[in-house]
Amino acid sequence: MVQHTDTGPVADTTELLTALTQLGLLTRPFTPEELADEEKNAGGAELLRLRMAHALAGLAEMQVMHAAVAAGEAGHEGTARILAGDYLYEGANLEHADGGAQTALLYLLAQRLNDLLTSRTAAIRRGDDIVLPRLVMPAWGIAASLSTVLDLAAKDPDHSVQAQKLRETASQLHGMAEVLEEFADRHENAARDH
Repeated sequence: MVQHTDTGPVADTTELLTALTQLGLLTRPFTPEELADEEKNAGGAELLRLRMAHALAGLAEMQVMHAAVAAGEAGHEGTARILAGDYLYEGANLEHADGGAQTALLYLLAQRLNDLLTSRTAAIRRGDDIVLPRLVMPAWGIAASLSTVLDLAAKDPDHSVQAQKLRETASQLHGMAEVLEEFADRHENAARDH
C-alpha cells in the first residue's frame, strides 16, 4: 500500500514493479520467488526498491523525451516546452513549495546525474567493455560542480562555508575547462589532418 508523506506518495518495491509492468517495461509482475531472488541479487530489499525507482525514473525520462519531440513536431515553441517542465514540481508534490524545497529537488536531480556519470566514469577507468564518449569524464566533473552549487543553494550554509565551497568548485571548473580545451585541440588537429 502506498504510504503518503509531506512530499507525496512513497511506493514500495511491489508498487514500483506494478508501475513498471503497467507501463510496459516489464512483461509481467515478479512472482514471490522471483522477487526474493531479485532482492538477494540486489543486496537487499531496499536496494532492489532503489533500483526499481531508478528504472521507473529512466522510463519517465524517456517519456519526457518522446513527449518533447512530439510537442516540437506539433509546432510548439521552445518556451512552451520548457514551461511544461514545471510539472516536475507537481509530480514531486512541490508545486506550492517555497524556492528552497524546489532547489532541493534540483539538487537531488543534479546529484542523480552526478552519480550516474560517476558510475560511467568508473566503468571507463576499470576498462569495462562499454563504449562511452570520452567527454563523459569531464561532464562528470561539471555535474559534480553543479550538484555542489545547488546543494549550497538548498542548504544556505554560513558565508565562510559557502565561500570555501564556491572557491573549490571554481577551481574544479577551471580544471574541467582546461580538460575541455585539450579535447577541443585534439579534435581541431584531427579535423586538419583529414
